[in-house]
Amino acid sequence: MSATNRQAHLLLDWDGVINVEGNERPGLLEAVVTDRHGEDVLLRWHPAVVDELREILSRSRVRAFWLTTNNHLVPDHWGDVVGLPGIENAAALPDGHGYPPRSPLSWTTWRAAAALRHVEDSGNVMWIDAHIDETLTAGISEMGRTSGLRRIIPDSSVGLSMAHIAEIQCWVAEISGENPHGSRGMFSSDWEAAVTAAQAREIRESAARDVEAEVAETRAEYRRICLSTDEVAAVLHLSPTAISAALADGALYCERIGSEDVFPTWQFAEGRTIAGLPAVLRARPEGLRGPTLHGWMTTAKPTLRLAAEIVSPREWLRRGHDVRTITGLLSTFGYR
Repeated sequence: MSATNRQAHLLLDWDGVINVEGNERPGLLEAVVTDRHGEDVLLRWHPAVVDELREILSRSRVRAFWLTTNNHLVPDHWGDVVGLPGIENAAALPDGHGYPPRSPLSWTTWRAAAALRHVEDSGNVMWIDAHIDETLTAGISEMGRTSGLRRIIPDSSVGLSMAHIAEIQCWVAEISGENPHGSRGMFSSDWEAAVTAAQAREIRESAARDVEAEVAETRAEYRRICLSTDEVAAVLHLSPTAISAALADGALYCERIGSEDVFPTWQFAEGRTIAGLPAVLRARPEGLRGPTLHGWMTTAKPTLRLAAEIVSPREWLRRGHDVRTITGLLSTFGYR
């Protein structure tokens, strides 16, 4: 059977795609659910995006799978909460790679292998994952052909956007083989499901520009809430040499934006760094940074309760509570 006649697969990660990891995007809904450890977890999603995605899946022959390190929690529980019920776990694919990965496979290798297994089974795969980095891309290239595999990599602090939805719609239209005079109503949007190749390219390029603009706006806002080296020197009463030494020792955290080193403000309080900062930085997953890290550190977590108050990790540490509680939460992240 040719790839064009086989059922296409849509692979969805959870965190950073459906579950938005930042807290700046307007119009989000929230719900508290339980994780595999019995702890409360805050979900945050965009209902309009979820509605459009559900409409695409209901009106097309695309078969959707969760390809996520959250195991059974998403397909069995959390998907229903956000309005995406009935999506299969990628591990359910016959003869697919085991879940969780067995040694010596890492999560990164497992995700690459699972994605390629779907390519082999389907021939047409769109994989949406906010944490497809250079290592994962290299792993995919080493493990097999990438023909038939298309990827969308949202900014995890923004999640899946309407521009990405447009790109998914274009992909479905392309693989459906419909002509420009095909029927309307395949999608909930007003434009036709069936488009020409040129139209599909134009819409996809426009969607990419919209995504870039949205990400750029998020990053610009993030830069505005960061401090420069001179500002940190003034806040902490340190010389540039002392700041460099603190960075080298893992006692201070900065990121590179353009040609400038910037310091996220979540790590400071009352003219000093928050208690336990070195331990937090050691426990921080490599993929957790930028606006996503800022949002995580400054958003109240249901598991962080002080009397009747729910607080953020930053506030928990600012008030002098045990840093091991925060490093324990960081250890539950699925991407490293």
